[in-house]
Amino acid sequence: MGYFTIDLPGKIKGEVRFGKVMRKFVSVNLFDFFRKKGTKREERRGYIVKIGEGQLYRLLRTKEGEWLNESDTGFQVDKDDETSLAIKKAIEEYEKNLHH
Repeated sequence: MGYFTIDLPGKIKGEVRFGKVMRKFVSVNLFDFFRKKGTKREERRGYIVKIGEGQLYRLLRTKEGEWLNESDTGFQVDKDDETSLAIKKAIEEYEKNLHH
């Protein structure tokens, strides 16, 4: 789990907490069940962004960097609106600067 802050339009600050969200796939093939690898897992990154006094946004992103719009594994994702799109853009900028 990590933490950073982002700047949003209108001089608003957002507190971002992020971590791994694992999705398990269970195979219906009996032989796959007994293999050492077991179930397949898909790793995603979940973000919880707090803006102001308790306004929370939950976002989910694949390992490849694609934003997901559907909720998954008990992690409810907020629908796209002007604020969530600004948050996604700010997170992308932050992570791009972090890796360069």
